[in-house]
Formats: sequence, structure tokens, C-alpha cells
Amino acid sequence: MDGQDDLKIEYQHFRIPQNDPRGAKRRGRPPDEILVRYSRGRRSWLGPVDWDFYGVLGVPQPAPRGGRTVCIITLLDGSELHGRATCSLADQFSYRVGRDIARGRALKSLDVQDAKEA
Repeated sequence: MDGQDDLKIEYQHFRIPQNDPRGAKRRGRPPDEILVRYSRGRRSWLGPVDWDFYGVLGVPQPAPRGGRTVCIITLLDGSELHGRATCSLADQFSYRVGRDIARGRALKSLDVQDAKEA
């Protein structure tokens, strides 16, 4: 790779809705069924939300702990590399740390693919 012009990087963030009882008093990795895709800039939930539970509360805010960041790198030839970072329910969620870890894992998969082809 010559540089950033060779690839497109996209990040997806998955968070737990604040005050969701399914995430309360849990430890370890958050289960997939309670993670919702969240766009930080728009403050909107993009995934399935149990609106019967939230009702008139409006758009739920993300819980401060637990979540997942996915990095998708698209190369010029159209192939995709995926990396994922999961934040424990006991840890404070950080967009920056999640992006760094997920991007590193995606790029590491490129190194593994190159080694297999050699």
C-alpha cells in the first residue's frame, strides 16, 4: 500500500442503550442482542430498538460502558478487511481506542493475507 489513497476506512459503533435492563449488572463482553448501531454525530439509533420499552422517553442515549467498534477497510480492488474491538461492560467506552484497535486488527489481517500469498 502506498498510502491512504489506496483504501477507504469506515467505522461502525455499537452501543448499549442507557438504562437497558438487559445490560444491567452484567460483566464481560456485551451480548449481541443488546447492542445497537449508534451514530455519534447524529445521536440516532440505526438498529433495532425495543421502542415498547423506551416508549415516550425518546431516542435513548448510549450507556457509558460496554460496546463494540467495527472497522471496514475497502481496498481499490474492492476487497474488504474487517477488524473488531469489543469493550467490556465493566470498562468505559472510548471511540478513539475502539477505532485504533479495530483498524489495527483489520490491517493485521492484510499482513496475514500477504504472508499466505507469498
